Order: sequence, then C-alpha cells, then structure tokens
Amino acid sequence: PTMTIRQDVPGKSPPKSMEPTVVDVDSPEAKEQQQSNGTSTTASSPSFAVAMVTEQDVQAVSMAAQLAREQLVAHNDNQEDDDQHDDEEEFLRVWRESPWAVGYTKPTWADEKVSVTSYCRACNDMSRPYKPYMYCTAIMCCSCCPVGRVGNMFVLRQKMVEYHHKDDDDVVDEEEGATESGGKKLRPKLQCLVGPYFIVTSTLTLPFLAGFSAYTFYQGIWDNDLHWGVILGWAVVTFIMFQSLLATSCSDPGILYRRQNLPSTHDETDPHNDWRWNDQAQSYRPRTAKFDSEVQCIVEEYDHTCPWVGTAIGRRNMPSFKRFLWFLAFTVAYDIVLLAFL
Repeated sequence: PTMTIRQDVPGKSPPKSMEPTVVDVDSPEAKEQQQSNGTSTTASSPSFAVAMVTEQDVQAVSMAAQLAREQLVAHNDNQEDDDQHDDEEEFLRVWRESPWAVGYTKPTWADEKVSVTSYCRACNDMSRPYKPYMYCTAIMCCSCCPVGRVGNMFVLRQKMVEYHHKDDDDVVDEEEGATESGGKKLRPKLQCLVGPYFIVTSTLTLPFLAGFSAYTFYQGIWDNDLHWGVILGWAVVTFIMFQSLLATSCSDPGILYRRQNLPSTHDETDPHNDWRWNDQAQSYRPRTAKFDSEVQCIVEEYDHTCPWVGTAIGRRNMPSFKRFLWFLAFTVAYDIVLLAFL
C-alpha cells in the first residue's frame, strides 16, 4: 500500500522553487507524520509519496536567513568598533609623545576627515561654535598644500633645531619631543602657522582693508595732483598695516613645549617661574601662560584669541599685533583725510 502525504494551504500554492521531496511511506517518519496530520492512506502504485513544503517551512527558512544577516551585521559593527578603538589608542599615544603642550586632538588634519559634511555638522554643534571656522580653514588650507597640525593650528612651515642637553628644562621631558643627532638633540621649531579663524582673516579682514585702500588710492590719489611726500606717507603706513596683520596671523603666538617634569627653576614667588600643572595639555605651565581651548595649546603670556587676525595673541606675536592696531588707526585716518579734504 502507498499513501500521499499532502498538506495544502487554502488559497496558496507551494513555491515553484521548491522541489517535492520523495519519502518512503513505510518509514517511521512517514507514519509519525500521518498520525500528527490526520492523513489517510490510499492504495496506489508506485510505493512512494510526495511531501509538499508548507508555509511554516518557508517562514522557518526566512527567519534563519534573517538571523544570519543580523549576526553578520553585528560582527561587522564589532569589527568597526575594534578598529576605532585601535585608532583612538594610536591617537592617544601620538598625543602623549608630542613635543608641544597641546590638548588632545587627532595627530593630523587627514585624521579629522575634514569635509563639507563635517563642516555642516559642526555648524549644528552649538556647544563648540568655533569649529565651523576651523573646519572651513582646514578645507581651504588642506586643499592648497599639505599642512601639519599643532593643536588646532595649521603649520605651514617648521624646521628642526639643535639644542644642548643642559637645555632640557626648556623642553619638559628629556626623552620625548626630541631626537638625537651627533651628540645633540633636535626639536621642531614653528616658523609659519595660522590659527583656526584664518578663514575670517582671509575672507573678511584682508579683503575689506585691501578694498578700502584701493578705493582711497583711486579716489584720493590717482585723480589728484598731490605732493610725492603725501603719496609716500600713505604707501608706507598702508604697507606696514598689512605687514603687521600678516605677521600676527602667520606667526607663532608662543606655544610652549610640553613639560612633564617640574622645572628646576620653579619659584612660587616669581610669576614667570611659578609652574603649575595643566590637565588639558598634561604639562606644566608658567603662571603667566594659559591653555586656550580654541587653539588647543598652552600659549605663553596669553592675552586673547582674535578672530579678525585668525589666531591667539601671546608673547611672540603681541608686538606685531599692537603695531597692526596702531597703523590700522593711522591708515584709516589718512584715508579719511585723503577722501574728505583733498
């Protein structure tokens, strides 16, 4: 005797991709399925039956495939998390070995993945309003030439200088931030760099001053028969104004080297030798120095960060900054006199 084991779902046909499975009717599995499904046997020939795939079987296969996909996605996510963790560990190691007293930042601007998307995302981050300017400056600088990074500063040029072992107090740590060369040590020296607000300087400050000076030259000097001394005086004060602006924007404001050990010159009664620990930069600093969160550096004799000149103002660029302010006032007064009275 033979029997056909068949379970049909009303209104549905079995999937065409599924091939029927041939089972022996006399097998224990077939008898057990008969009893559970309540099917009857009929005498027919040949002695085999066709078992149709049910909807429950299709659902089980789909659930298994879905579970496999979820496990694969979870595995990939875990792999990405591991890679990000390894990158963060490498960033921390490079930051700790940096010779500069800077806050934690990624080693290079390439690691920052600067793009228009990151710029737009930074615009929505109101807790750090200076970042849009920084990303915009990064897009401008990194697209023109390869630049280095110290904190949030853009290093356009630096060189390695030698120093004697007895000058290690100037570096903070005798082992970090320097390499040996012929019995002496080398450490980087910043020569040309711009701050995170340089985009403001290049798109607002410089164009406005240049346009106003050009207008003065055309309206007040070009069409007037002026004494050569007046023309020379205007040219000198205008040139010094622009030179002072660029000297302030593109020079080192006074970024200190990292000091992980308390210097031997420490003296609490002397403001210039009263060294204090700074957590952000993991370095000792003089009382007159300050950590600036916008440039992410400890700046010697820090005064403020000026967006119009694009950078922080400290001991090393303070003279050029003051000179810029004085000659800016002279130039504006000179231009007004030329336009109004001549």
